[in-house]
Amino acid sequence: MGIFDFLKNEKPVTVDLFDQTVTMSKEALAYSQLGIEKYNAQDYVSAVEVFGQSISLMPRNASLYVWRGTSYEDYGKYDEAEMDFQTALKLEPDDFWLLTG
Repeated sequence: MGIFDFLKNEKPVTVDLFDQTVTMSKEALAYSQLGIEKYNAQDYVSAVEVFGQSISLMPRNASLYVWRGTSYEDYGKYDEAEMDFQTALKLEPDDFWLLTG
């Protein structure tokens, strides 16, 4: 099954991101996966853009802000990274991983 077939089904999916299980749209999941691929390829500028698209679909998902913040950090945009990390902490103030990561 290709990505377009996957996206045709509008049902949300449940996935594990870090230590939390979240339900998200398949479009948001596809952007998240693409962002991770861009990050792993060290294409941090593209990763930031793609995670931004995912965040626009799931603005209350702290893990997405962590991924984008890490991408910002890895290409030297420390102020933007700090803002994303702070947003993640506001969304999940009791998340041990966020507090120690």
